[in-house]
Amino acid sequence: MKRSLFIGALLMALTTVWAQGPNGSGTYYKYANGKKGKELKSALSTILNSGTHNIGYDGLITAYEKTDKRADGKLRDWYSNATNYSFTDRNGNNAEGAGWNREHTVPQSWFSKASPMKSDIVHVLPTDCYVNNRRSSYPFGEVGSVEWSSKNSYSKLGSCKTSGYSGKVFEPNDEIKGDIARIYFYMITRYEDRCGNWSGGVFTKTYPGLVSWTLNMMMRWSKQDPVDAREIARNNAVQETQWNRNPFVDYPGLEEYTWGSKMDQAFSYDNFEGGAIPVDDYVYSPTFSQPDGTYEKSVEVAITTTTDGATIYYTTDGSDATTSSTRYNSPITLTTTTTLKAIAVKDGKTSYQATAIYTIVGEGELPENPESAGGEVFYESFDDCASTGGNDNIWSGQNADGTFESDNDGWTYVGGYSGNQCARFGSGSKSGEVTSPEITLTTSTSTLTFNAAPFGSDGTSLAVSVVGTGVTISPSSFTMKKEKWTTFTATLTGTGTIRLKFTPVKRFFLDEVRVVESNIESSATVVTAPTEKTLTYTGSAQQLVNTGVASGGTMQYSLDGTTYSTSIPTGTNAESYTVYYKVVGDASHSDTTPATVSVTIEKAPLTISGGTYTMKQGEELPEFVATYEGFVNNETEEVLTTKPMLTTTATSASEPGEYAVTVSGAEAQNYNITYEAGTLTITEATGIRTNVNDSDKVNDSRYTIDGRKLLGKPTQKGIYIHNGIKVVIK
Repeated sequence: MKRSLFIGALLMALTTVWAQGPNGSGTYYKYANGKKGKELKSALSTILNSGTHNIGYDGLITAYEKTDKRADGKLRDWYSNATNYSFTDRNGNNAEGAGWNREHTVPQSWFSKASPMKSDIVHVLPTDCYVNNRRSSYPFGEVGSVEWSSKNSYSKLGSCKTSGYSGKVFEPNDEIKGDIARIYFYMITRYEDRCGNWSGGVFTKTYPGLVSWTLNMMMRWSKQDPVDAREIARNNAVQETQWNRNPFVDYPGLEEYTWGSKMDQAFSYDNFEGGAIPVDDYVYSPTFSQPDGTYEKSVEVAITTTTDGATIYYTTDGSDATTSSTRYNSPITLTTTTTLKAIAVKDGKTSYQATAIYTIVGEGELPENPESAGGEVFYESFDDCASTGGNDNIWSGQNADGTFESDNDGWTYVGGYSGNQCARFGSGSKSGEVTSPEITLTTSTSTLTFNAAPFGSDGTSLAVSVVGTGVTISPSSFTMKKEKWTTFTATLTGTGTIRLKFTPVKRFFLDEVRVVESNIESSATVVTAPTEKTLTYTGSAQQLVNTGVASGGTMQYSLDGTTYSTSIPTGTNAESYTVYYKVVGDASHSDTTPATVSVTIEKAPLTISGGTYTMKQGEELPEFVATYEGFVNNETEEVLTTKPMLTTTATSASEPGEYAVTVSGAEAQNYNITYEAGTLTITEATGIRTNVNDSDKVNDSRYTIDGRKLLGKPTQKGIYIHNGIKVVIK
């Protein structure tokens, strides 16, 4: 309390001296004043991490009553507009509307559930359990082919149509896309020294912090869905609970100063170009009284908006609604299959389009299960377990003895306890047998995955069986490893409502239990195979193939045929590569068998020349130095595995003339070497003529060096005078 009073007094004192930031932020952002671009981002990171309060994962539940309470006192659901949750309606998972939980917009599996990200209320939002489970850990994106959608098509799951990515994505509703974008801007700013180590494929180790396709999309979302009253109010409530703020809410358009068109402009915390928007300056999208789906004979749909005084316009032909469309006055009765779209308009401001598709069938033709088959049907994280053991790498001793908590009601067990965001079952005298809540399987094949580990030195054997009829499991026996998690996978075959029983030898830890249905019928995936690139060594890593295209799945690549990812493999050295590729089908398509593409990075051409040299007859041969043309990426002769040899047939006694300097013998891994001979020019020396083993050419008067005239040819090696020229006979 004293600390809070002191800080409050200090802020009051400061705000009487300095100008003020928007939304009651005072001088909170003053440290970033005058900064630009990357430097601005780092300054904001310092601010966001200074003096924060970690409210803890359990603390989020209470904090939501400040940050995410609707005007009617209900909980705001970020992923569904068809729910009316009280704050106690938690953890129902069997259908949309059954319960809510805490959703990490950056999935916590991407950062290994580490603190403080796990409980950072800026990005951990209250959402419907069922829709949250459908999102799973897929990145945000824009859906092209819809695989599944929530009621009113508020949220969607399917293949990505955003340029730069073709995998499966989760698309939030238009009216919160800007909110999500600004949350991600906050995350890569506050955690700029950590996000590069997160998985998920959307973060980068260096500035800007997001891969280009995600950053471009988020920048666009932020413009299309500007800051609104709800966002400002939530940001103020965040400061009350967590003691920091989101600057991208306080300063609409701030992302342009950190990554966009204004990176060369200095940030001003008290005179920002743009500033906060009025809190009443937003028109909310309409909602439909009936969820989209299949109906028998007809359906009556009412359209409403939470913006008082707004006028609603709608269309029933699939075209976007405008102010020229039909004005809504009363519920609409649809008797044929219809795509319904609507907007709300007030004071010249227009909401985003709301869309729903209603399929009308004849009497008796209604499908037994109108929801899309396939996808995640059960997930248990045990994240509410708040003791020690398991995820903190403690596997024995006086640990894992807290009160058992679960996301889903209906677990039955012998000796259930909390570990560290996981569960521990059993006791020193009893086997930790545990049975899951009911799980309904509607497709012929489903996949079970879970993490398990023995407690201490207890046995490592674990059996999993099906309680119920119509479904079998394979395999059903597993061997755990001591003092570490092991992820196990099993296939569930058949349909029906079942429970899963886990039977260990004694005590064991359990975490991340997930059941995912396959589609009843998987269509063949249409694949345009990646093609080899024509490559020559550059000294840098190069993508080996042109991107493949998959209709109905995600293309993945590998260099070893074992570890696959969506990143195109790269190679540096000049050699042959085998690129493996496959398609992981979406819920409607089957996986493909891995195939290969052979690619060669050719050696770069390198010419080694002997050079040009001149000497006088009788002088020592010059030192020959090779010259090179063709080295890439600032490489030098140091990359040669064998240096070249330069030789000539000439000697110091050779006759004047031109002689070749031959180059040979060089070797290099990444270069294709050709040679150009050099030239050695020997000129006649002034006053000196040197003959080597060629005394027959000395035919005129000859004298010894001391002046004696010779009567015939020299018979010994030595120095002689011939026609006034010194002659050396070797």
